[in-house]
Amino acid sequence: MVSLEFNQKGSLICRLQNVNGGLQEQSVYIKKCFPWSSKEGDKKENFFSLKNFDDEEVYLIENLEDLGLTSQNAIKSYFEFNELKLEILKVNKIEESFELRLFDVETSQGPRKFQMKLEDYPEGNNSGAVFFEDLSGDLFYVSDANLLDEDSRKKLSYLID
Repeated sequence: MVSLEFNQKGSLICRLQNVNGGLQEQSVYIKKCFPWSSKEGDKKENFFSLKNFDDEEVYLIENLEDLGLTSQNAIKSYFEFNELKLEILKVNKIEESFELRLFDVETSQGPRKFQMKLEDYPEGNNSGAVFFEDLSGDLFYVSDANLLDEDSRKKLSYLID
């Protein structure tokens, strides 16, 4: 039996019953698996991999409908939240001017520019991701700074180290 819910810090927590009957609890992220497409009219949502932050599969959900309502809602909220963020793939430039930090970046959705107050810094989470909230409330993130090119890492180092 598996259940999913968000903790107070906003991390998705997976609870699994272990072989001794006790509950095992850990932070996870969700990766959609096959099939990526479905036949017309097939609304069934299948195959979600729950992975820990060592990228190991904790549990495979074969059918979303097999989960309780709380877990189904957690999965839906997880994907809604993650679709509202822009992943930073490269940092072209960061400038500081008039109490603002100006970012020129390449994201998974194309080039973007955004601004943060100089006094604001990005926030990290348990998985090593770093989140930047711009002045208008949009969220940008770096999933793993080690995956960025060397120049981008240098430009971000004073903000995320």
